[in-house]
Amino acid sequence: MSARSAISNAQIANILSLMGQLLDIKGENFFRVRAYERAVQVLSGMTQRLADMPLEELKSINGIGSAMASHIREIADTGAL
Repeated sequence: MSARSAISNAQIANILSLMGQLLDIKGENFFRVRAYERAVQVLSGMTQRLADMPLEELKSINGIGSAMASHIREIADTGAL
């Protein structure tokens, strides 16, 4: 079974949340940290499996930018960011 088929929305959101927390601890730009927090909020309300969504569809989610969509796709494909 591939990482893409096995990863859940909750696991994707958890990885993004951890990444945002790590960036905050490092003192990264507030807006970059906030982008991760917002993505977690947006994704937590989704019922469609993110791992099954193509990149262009991820980009079309309100509140998810192009870079964050790429991060989501990477997590779905590899299980890591």
